Amino acid sequence: TPKGDVIDLPIAATPIDFAYAVHSDLGNKMTGARVNGKMVSMDTALRNGDMVEVITKASAKPSRKWHDIAKTNMARKHIRAALAQMEKKIQGK
Repeated sequence: TPKGDVIDLPIAATPIDFAYAVHSDLGNKMTGARVNGKMVSMDTALRNGDMVEVITKASAKPSRKWHDIAKTNMARKHIRAALAQMEKKIQGK
């Protein structure tokens, strides 16, 4: 976390899981991640002690692929909710 707190995640969790564990808005605005100072793909499995930096962009949005990549139920729930909200906006226009 920004304060250096440790986030407990399951084995093979991804940067997506980390971002949603910190805050749902952080996950929803995620565009990439650095693990131990190196850019990594969204499906990279995190290991114990990894330092994760989430890269965000205001216009970023989660995708269905993220739902398949995420390992934690919390991340999947937030991704489904964000996708449903985007679907409502599209149908409402």
